[in-house]
Amino acid sequence: MRMPRMAPTIAAVCLPLLAACGGGTTLSDGSVRLGDKVRMLPGGADAGGCPTWRMSSGGRSPLRLPFYRTADGDFTTMRAEAACTP
Repeated sequence: MRMPRMAPTIAAVCLPLLAACGGGTTLSDGSVRLGDKVRMLPGGADAGGCPTWRMSSGGRSPLRLPFYRTADGDFTTMRAEAACTP
């Protein structure tokens, strides 16, 4: 699994947290582990009903951005690339 795709300005803030990301592993609680300390947690749905995810990075402050899942299983902050977009 590749690192989540983000808008350029968001990437400047997020990339240090994603440096350890490797292949994603789905855990029994529904979250996806991207690295030793980085996980994507289910976050509900946006106003259009598209499922969202939020990032958790262990002891660091979590990013307060909605992430979406793409058709190939990657994560993105761009809703237009989400699997739920018609």
